[in-house]
Amino acid sequence: YRTILDNIEEGYCEFDLAGNIMFANDAACLISGYPHEELTGMNYKNIMDAENAAKVFQSFSRVYRTGKTTKGFDYELITRDGTRRQVETSITLITDKNNRAVGFRGVGRDITQRKMEERKLKQAYEKLDRRVAERTAELARMNRDLEDKTGRLEEANIALQFLLQQKDENKKHLEEQMMTNIMELIIPTLEKIKKIGLTDRQTEYAEMIQANLNDITSPFLHT
Repeated sequence: YRTILDNIEEGYCEFDLAGNIMFANDAACLISGYPHEELTGMNYKNIMDAENAAKVFQSFSRVYRTGKTTKGFDYELITRDGTRRQVETSITLITDKNNRAVGFRGVGRDITQRKMEERKLKQAYEKLDRRVAERTAELARMNRDLEDKTGRLEEANIALQFLLQQKDENKKHLEEQMMTNIMELIIPTLEKIKKIGLTDRQTEYAEMIQANLNDITSPFLHT
């Protein structure tokens, strides 16, 4: 039994009801950094800070009250050289032949490396989340800018269409006014002049004037 415990990779310890270590295998000594002669007889509170000692006490108390094994319980211990290690442990109640509680046994493994990898992975995910959030915010800002530019362009197009419409209307008005002036003022006057007995030369000039006026008004008449 002792040989098996000394050859397994998991740390194994037996505690009395006060939490003093009664037995520890080689793996437990390797994890804690303490040799057998120092670890044996030491209380669990001596190898961890107050916060972790409180967690272990609560676990011991729960196992003592219920008699049920606590599995996958993790805490942090302080090794002999001051290094902190994360340990995952299962705690079971030890009873005598009369089924009275006499102590606890714990089987645990060093999960420090796993916790470090989990922490790095979490940090990487958080960094990625921040980058995604920043990129999303940047894209949203660019989209808002694009919407603003699109809105301003639409407004400019509306204004341009209005100006073009005004230009066409002004042009049409100018053409109508010119046609009115020519047809109602100049042409009748020219006809009257032709009837007052002009010389052949004067008649020729009058007809040239009328022909030129017809050329000017011809494009307007088509529209």
